[in-house]
Amino acid sequence: MGNYFETIFSYGDTIFQGMAFATILALGIISVFIFLGIYVYHSITWMNIAKKFKYKNSWLAWIPLGEWAMRLHLGNIHWAWIFLVLVPVVGWIILFIFLTVATWRIFEKRGYFGWLSLFFPAMFVPTIAEVSFVIYLVIIGIISWKKETIINLSPKRSKRVLIRRSKKRIKK
Repeated sequence: MGNYFETIFSYGDTIFQGMAFATILALGIISVFIFLGIYVYHSITWMNIAKKFKYKNSWLAWIPLGEWAMRLHLGNIHWAWIFLVLVPVVGWIILFIFLTVATWRIFEKRGYFGWLSLFFPAMFVPTIAEVSFVIYLVIIGIISWKKETIINLSPKRSKRVLIRRSKKRIKK
């Protein structure tokens, strides 16, 4: 009689293990599709940003390290700094800072606040990582597909406008 109950309970364990495996497999497949969707979106947005700057190699947005080199180049930082990725930890931190500065410059060239690029490094702060990642994706989407800025938000350009206006007042 004891063997009968052990057989029934062992089937239950097997069914539970099968359900757990199927759940983990389904979550893995869903995660792969989400990752691919984010990768395609990110690549398309950076490719569009590069096209707006008339960058001839905008296809580099589809290559992970190529996208970083392109971003450095668009931000007026030499692309060769990408080789810092070969230097463990210190090189990665320096490259990360360069990428943030380059993104800041790109956003300002497009007429947006440069500080919006700070959502890029905020993705690595554990408590706000998910929120800043979503905000970063929304921001690069706006910068990529928005025809013009509603208001000129670049601090450099606004200073020039103020200087021009003050010179006109003096001449009158």
